[in-house]
Amino acid sequence: PSHRRRADDTHAPRRASKTREMDIDAEHGAAAPSYDDAHYDWHAKASLLRPDVDVTDELVATKARADTEVFIGSISLDAKESDVHAALRKCGAEEGAKDLKLMTDLATGAHRGYAFATYESAEAASKAIEAITSSACEVKNQKIRASVKPNKYRLRVAGVRRDATREEIIEALRAGGAGLEYFSLCPSSKNPEHHNGGHGFAVYYNEACAERAMKCMQQNKELLTPLAAAAEKGVTLEWAAAKPKTDTRTLCVRNMNEENNTEDALREVFARFGDIEEVRLRGAAAYVAFVKAESAKKAIEECEADAADAGADENKSRNSRNFI
Repeated sequence: PSHRRRADDTHAPRRASKTREMDIDAEHGAAAPSYDDAHYDWHAKASLLRPDVDVTDELVATKARADTEVFIGSISLDAKESDVHAALRKCGAEEGAKDLKLMTDLATGAHRGYAFATYESAEAASKAIEAITSSACEVKNQKIRASVKPNKYRLRVAGVRRDATREEIIEALRAGGAGLEYFSLCPSSKNPEHHNGGHGFAVYYNEACAERAMKCMQQNKELLTPLAAAAEKGVTLEWAAAKPKTDTRTLCVRNMNEENNTEDALREVFARFGDIEEVRLRGAAAYVAFVKAESAKKAIEECEADAADAGADENKSRNSRNFI
């Protein structure tokens, strides 16, 4: 097809592949070896919320859970909030909704073309996104789009001692406030039974809890000092992209050239396959999350087709293939 990027196209990142759930962190790109997940909880299944402390915390009790908030964009500027409600009701996306806020400009009073909806559960929010996307939901004859609200509620904790246990790190993080829901410690690729990979991910109940923890840890760095692999560098905290619940919508892209080594450039390159929810650079890799799994599948199919074409030419080396 004419739109396909060839091996001599300098605008194309070289390789795209489906990510696995544990591959989202570029420093741990390959699947981890066999290990006892009870010591790492790499898949974030063991909730850390304490009924007597976390559940009663003000930010947990009064603020919505992060994965229950949905961003609704591309709303016609002629639309009213009642029009949005009617469209969501028609496509089945209003079921389980607790609140809808059409965001307005404080100076003019006009809405900005997007809204945030809060649902009773993560499952209800996910179903609403699917309903809006699959039905081509429209408001005032204009198609709207939906995705999980891009909250900052996941922290990457790096520079950790290789012999530090998950329990030690959790205890230190809890000093930054309530709301820590999951902590996934990266297993070591060489010796997972006795050492960690030097970093992990802290997932908080919502953005408010995560911001409180980040602020507290930045102002009181001594709280994490005992965990540091190098005392002079300390433990570092940074915001991390939300980890996908499945691997079918996300591509891992590597070997980008300088022109494509930005989130905006990658979004432009991959936009032809479908609506993109998020693009995040992480070291030498980038992660492109589509709204629909079908979009990622199209990208993979083109990748495989280009690989087959390149393989048919004996003069092309494996390293020169530009899949996407």
